[in-house]
Amino acid sequence: VCTGSRTSLMTGRQFPRTGMPGVLPSTVNFGLPLNETTIAEQLKVSAGYATGMVGKWHLGQREIYLPGNRGFDYYLGIPYSD
Repeated sequence: VCTGSRTSLMTGRQFPRTGMPGVLPSTVNFGLPLNETTIAEQLKVSAGYATGMVGKWHLGQREIYLPGNRGFDYYLGIPYSD
C-alpha cells in the first residue's frame, strides 16, 4: 500500500503507529503527522546532508505536508496519484 510503505520508509516506524492509513486519498486535508521526524530531517540535522526525493510522495498533498516542508531540499515528482 502506497501511503503505508512510504510512511514507514520516511519515519522508520510501522505506519499504523503514525495514524496514517494504508492509502491516502487525494481528497483529504491531512498528511504525515507534523510531529513525525522524516529521515531527511534527521540526516540534515545530525549529519548536514543535502536531501532530495524523486517520485510519488503520497504522504499529503497540502503545502505543509509536501517534501519541501518535511526536510527535503530537492523534489521532483507528484504529490499523489489516483
